[in-house]
Amino acid sequence: MQQKASFPFLRYGGKKLCRIRGMRTLWHNVTFSLQQGECLCIEGRNGSGKTSLLNVLAGLHTPDTGTLTWQDDAMSHTTHKPPPHHVSYVGHRSGMSDSLTLFDNLAFWAHARHIAHPQEKIHHALVLFQLDALCHAPTILLSAGQQKRASLARLLLGDTPLWLLDEPCAHLDDKGQQTLLNAITHAQQQGTIIVYTRHHPIDHFPLHHHHMMTLP
Repeated sequence: MQQKASFPFLRYGGKKLCRIRGMRTLWHNVTFSLQQGECLCIEGRNGSGKTSLLNVLAGLHTPDTGTLTWQDDAMSHTTHKPPPHHVSYVGHRSGMSDSLTLFDNLAFWAHARHIAHPQEKIHHALVLFQLDALCHAPTILLSAGQQKRASLARLLLGDTPLWLLDEPCAHLDDKGQQTLLNAITHAQQQGTIIVYTRHHPIDHFPLHHHHMMTLP
């Protein structure tokens, strides 16, 4: 039985977005409309501006032209970008300190996000991403694939309505990709909006409510 959505009124849209870097237009006329439980895949070659678009969607950068619209309640209250505590963003870098253990890195992140019962959630995330045996290992000793899984494990700590994933399959083996797919599918059932990038056709998830966007 499908679980009840945690974010039933969620909407996120962009209209005629444009981003300029120096004298170069990275992308223009980018338009999308997503609601709770939907997924958007942004694909394009290296340098096409996929990460720049994710940064705009996260509210880290402002589009040069165009508008964003975010709604997360039943009162039709809208803003131009999602609140920071509503966004989980996993980029190319792990975002973790090499000098801390894997557990301490996740605990620090959970504290910064004011997450309740963090130890229980950290343990669950580590088990799901097959990292529980490495929880006390310094992060610097982890392989690239293990560090990627550790970054993705942060997604499970907070109940955020928007996941932004920059080439999430990078460095993951088949088992890691399946674990990520299961986590994304569960999040969609809860109503989370998923936006992820890819540059190679093999990086494809069989997801429900899946939309595609290609940057030139």
